[in-house]
Amino acid sequence: MNGHDPVWLADMRWLAGYRHRVAEVAAALLEAFSESRTLIDGARSVGDPIAVLPVLYHLLWSRNWWWIWQSGWRGGRW
Repeated sequence: MNGHDPVWLADMRWLAGYRHRVAEVAAALLEAFSESRTLIDGARSVGDPIAVLPVLYHLLWSRNWWWIWQSGWRGGRW
């Protein structure tokens, strides 16, 4: 890619890699919550909660996981 700032190119490569990691974390979270568990236990089962919880919260806030509230999630226990 000629003509682009090298810093901009490095940022775009990093962002592209992040997108793929988010998809992998989301898929792992889906698997983790196939059984009843608390949010923090599910996050820990996937990886470091510092990296996993933002993806989990995004899925919840965007209502992609409305079924967590309707299924086996143990509400009130974080």
